[in-house]
Parts: sequence; structure tokens; C-alpha cells
Amino acid sequence: MNQLVGVVGKLRAKSGKEAELVAMMTELSGLAKVHEPGMVQHAIFRSRTEPGTLIVVEVFRDQAAFEDHTKATYFPDLLPRLGALIEGQPGGAVEMLDVISKS
Repeated sequence: MNQLVGVVGKLRAKSGKEAELVAMMTELSGLAKVHEPGMVQHAIFRSRTEPGTLIVVEVFRDQAAFEDHTKATYFPDLLPRLGALIEGQPGGAVEMLDVISKS
């Protein structure tokens, strides 16, 4: 069995940009669903304790599917837009995980 790979990212919206960030991340989630069959889960959460902060959780069927994700052709065009909406660099607060259990 292939090892599921998880990714957790933390994005903090610039002041006044949270609604735009939510819209963009929702758009990205839809693109991933259409173009990335190796992504088995994509969820976006809003922090209850850190205003303006979104947590993105992605699960891939294996390392190869994650690597395909990093090469998605639609993503580079969206990086400048994302960079304009968040504090810090896109992908700056990302943690890679090995999935132990998923239901």
C-alpha cells in the first residue's frame, strides 16, 4: 500500500484581505479537485484563535501525487495573486506529514 502524504499550510491574510484570500483558496481547491486526481482531500479552515488565518490541509495518495501537485500548471500563475493577499511568502509555513489514519 502506498503511504498517504499530508500537507498542512498556514496562511495569514494581510489586513482587509481575508475575504479575497478565502475566495482565492476556494478557487484553488476547485482547480485541484479537477486537475489533480492524486489529491484525495483538500480542506480549508479558518482559525478560531488567530484572526485572518487560514489552515489548508491536503492529503495525497502518495509522494508521487504530491510531487505532481508541486508541478501543477495552473499554480504558478496564481502565486503573485496569493503573495499580494498574505503575510510572508506563499508556502512559508508548510508542514509535511505521513498520514497514519484517514477515514
